[in-house]
Amino acid sequence: MPPEKTVPEGEAVSKGRVGLAMHMSKEGLEVSSVVGKFPDPTPTENNNHSLGFFAHFKYDDRVRSTGLQSGEHEQGAIRAFVQQNKQERFLGFLANPKNRKKFTESLAHFRWFDRQFATPILWKVDPKLKLWERHVQGIDNIYRLLKSKGAGATCWAISEDRELDGRELDLRAALEHVNGRQIGTILSCVAGKLAYFESEDEALLLAR
Repeated sequence: MPPEKTVPEGEAVSKGRVGLAMHMSKEGLEVSSVVGKFPDPTPTENNNHSLGFFAHFKYDDRVRSTGLQSGEHEQGAIRAFVQQNKQERFLGFLANPKNRKKFTESLAHFRWFDRQFATPILWKVDPKLKLWERHVQGIDNIYRLLKSKGAGATCWAISEDRELDGRELDLRAALEHVNGRQIGTILSCVAGKLAYFESEDEALLLAR
């Protein structure tokens, strides 16, 4: 069994095998579901856990090619969710390989989302579960939330992590790689309509 990863109290989405419930609070979106027991994950060839997350992202079995266009997703995410006065500057960075990292490195502490389209995701966890199970709960419920909003099997990543950035990825696997690692990342699920953002500071549902 991989080492357990500490999840701060009050910062986990509860996960279960059936059902998904969502409601708004003053602070943000709460996601919960009926909790079910499941075994601790066991590392395998295609499940390379280390320190509570995927230590290495394996593209041979986790990247899919379904015709996603980088421009559609990257321009869509910036136009839909970023403050208008910053859009052209950021799009210019993303379009230029030499300057792209100026934008991706800013994602660790990104402050320029239009907050009317950015909802903090509040996490709840069953205190009876082990720490690793809490971590898995959070990932599973974010995945369910995105699917309930129209996400497909894959997403487009804009990330400070070079292993993810500029790639079409399996959505569930991308969430496993990003969650809890404080990697500034936008996972665009529906171009210009739906994305997930996680950074050192917060996790957001981006939706229009």
